[in-house]
Amino acid sequence: MGMSRNCRIVATMKHESKQFAAIVLLFTILLFFSALVRADEYPAWVKCARIEAEKQLECYAQATDSYLANKQPTASSEVKAASTAAAENMPKTGYDWKLDHLWPVGAEWDDAKALAGVLIQHRRNYLLFDSVHTLADPPTSPNPLNQVQASAQPKTSELNLQVSVKARLPIVWPWGDSVWIAYTQQSHWQSFNGNDSRPFRETNYEPELIYLSHRFSEQVPTLGAWTPRVLNLSYVHQSNGQALPRSRSWNRFTAQLGGEYRFDDTDDQRLTVYLRPWWRVPDGGNNDDNPDIVHYLGHGDLTLDYWRGRDQYSVLLREQAFQLSWSTPLYLPSLNSVEFYIHYFSGYGLSLIDYNHKLHSLAMGIALPF
Repeated sequence: MGMSRNCRIVATMKHESKQFAAIVLLFTILLFFSALVRADEYPAWVKCARIEAEKQLECYAQATDSYLANKQPTASSEVKAASTAAAENMPKTGYDWKLDHLWPVGAEWDDAKALAGVLIQHRRNYLLFDSVHTLADPPTSPNPLNQVQASAQPKTSELNLQVSVKARLPIVWPWGDSVWIAYTQQSHWQSFNGNDSRPFRETNYEPELIYLSHRFSEQVPTLGAWTPRVLNLSYVHQSNGQALPRSRSWNRFTAQLGGEYRFDDTDDQRLTVYLRPWWRVPDGGNNDDNPDIVHYLGHGDLTLDYWRGRDQYSVLLREQAFQLSWSTPLYLPSLNSVEFYIHYFSGYGLSLIDYNHKLHSLAMGIALPF
């Protein structure tokens, strides 16, 4: 019995060490993406390429001044003074739209090639501790082929990891539109379920092809201080990569309109609104893993994001679900590009395997700035 007890202790220690190593690996991946996906860390000349034409000269002048100050400290004061004067004498036009930073573009072919393949955030990137009120046990579906007969009895505490990036393709249309690809992966990891070897309960994979009509003119008619800035059309596939009977998937065409409230130029606030209706591509007969998914996930969603300083407050609304979230910077050494992030979800569709099961989830952890 002593030998058996020792073996169990060793096995438990191995599980714990694997869990710790996996957490360290996921945290390292998140920090690595912080160097890749932040849209505000492009070279200065790329920033200039993605703004309105009337502001580009001022931007290039400021980039030159920054280069001379940081890279060539011995440059002549006359050159630096001339560059600064040129920037100061330019008329201050335009508005620093938040949506233009989330969807950067370059109007010319050379700018588009420079931006092509640059990864930026598509949705939130985070690693969270998630406490779920109840989970579907076992998961269900109206399709008899997708009826799960037995469940592993998952724990209601787990880790939730999401990685979401997008990149622009090197395509330039004469009218200035662009084409993007995006990928989002969300995993629910039963890291505290040692009895079942800490499995990944669910992972959802979501690639997208996006046709973006971007940068409405600032002269587009507005509703008070509201201005439309982004319109895109997408084809979205989402699935959990499982075999029957746990397979869940659907395909959609979406149209997304993004508008922004214009605050005073000196006010450190931004408010954006995304309205995204969708149409589900039908799956025929027994091939439909979840024939009633539209009943639970609805026909679209509405997202509001409000920034005040570096704090962000968000609301996501669907027909039978909502999510509230808040993020704020972590003022810690070596973690200045990571934020504390918390969200509360209530309703249907936290993940595909739970699409028809109403649940409540409170999650908190770290995220990349958005």
